[in-house]
Amino acid sequence: MKIVRWGLLGAGWIATKAIVPAMNAAADTIVQGVASRDLNRAQALNPITIHQSYEELIVDPLIDAVYISLPNHLHFQWTVAALKAGKHVLCEKPFAMNAAEVEIMVQAARDNDRLLVEAVWPRWHPRMQRMIDYVKAGNIGEIVSIDSSFTFPASIEGNYRLSPA
Repeated sequence: MKIVRWGLLGAGWIATKAIVPAMNAAADTIVQGVASRDLNRAQALNPITIHQSYEELIVDPLIDAVYISLPNHLHFQWTVAALKAGKHVLCEKPFAMNAAEVEIMVQAARDNDRLLVEAVWPRWHPRMQRMIDYVKAGNIGEIVSIDSSFTFPASIEGNYRLSPA
C-alpha cells in the first residue's frame, strides 16, 4: 500500500478536529507538512515539516497531496497552484467562488493528471452509502422529491465566519 504524504494549507478548526485525527488514524497517510498563518496551530498538528509559506509547501517534493482548508476566497488560487505543482488536491467546500473558477480548477487537474476532490464529506458517510444501496435495491420505488436539512451549532469560538469584521 502506497503511503500518501499530505501537506495542509491552513490549520484551523476542521483540520485540527477532523482531518488530522483521521489522517493520523489511517495506515496509509502521513501529515508531511503544514503551512499556516498561525505557527502555534501548525505545530499542534505535529507535522514532519512546518512550512513558512503556502508556496513553500506546494513545491515540497516530499508532499503528494494537499488539503486546503483556507478561507473560501483563497480556495481557487491555492488549488490551481497546487495542481500546477503536481499535487493531488482535496479542497474544502465551497470549492470556489463561482462556476468559472471551478472550470479552471478542473482543467488544471486534467492538464496535470491530478486528482481534485471537493471535501463534501456526507457523500462518503456510511449512512449515505446505506441510503444509496437501499435506493439502488429498489426498496422504496422511484424517488420524485427529497427534502432534507443538515444543521450544527454555529458557536465555534474564534470562527472567522462569525466575526463581524
